[in-house]
Amino acid sequence: MVPLLAVGGLSFGAGCSSDSSSGSGTGSVVSTTITPSAPTQTVKVLTNPTEKALHTVGASGEHTYGTVRLEGDGTSESGPVKVDQQVIVNYTNGSGGLDGVVTFTYPDGSTLAFMMVGGSTAVAANGTGAVFHSELEMIGGTGKYVTATGTGTFDGSRKSNLVGEGDEMTFALRIS
Repeated sequence: MVPLLAVGGLSFGAGCSSDSSSGSGTGSVVSTTITPSAPTQTVKVLTNPTEKALHTVGASGEHTYGTVRLEGDGTSESGPVKVDQQVIVNYTNGSGGLDGVVTFTYPDGSTLAFMMVGGSTAVAANGTGAVFHSELEMIGGTGKYVTATGTGTFDGSRKSNLVGEGDEMTFALRIS
């Protein structure tokens, strides 16, 4: 028996068995579905804050929490993309949790929206600035991305100790 190869659904068959008790060959096919990795779209952007609602508390002002909206004109392999990121921070001495949402708007008006999940910020090793990372889960899209699904990662840094000042960001989006 020849293994099954169904290209449309990327199903690959393997393993044939025959029934020797009846003398006739009856085959069974074990099917495995393989989902190819989604291509990665990389978006790089330098953002600046357009809105801040930050608060500082603690005996020595060590806790900073609140929201920051960052915007910037980014670039991707396919051209320009506008980035609008709204983050919620909860820092102790500059390090801590980072969550929020980010919207990518393309020149044709199509958008992609992602939730930032389990993000964190850490003060840079030299004590000035910070680095950040978050996983991304797609919320949805419009236009050419209306039926898209995906995940991604967000990595960035800033040279200043001020939250949301000149953040350099790289988004690796896996869109299917």
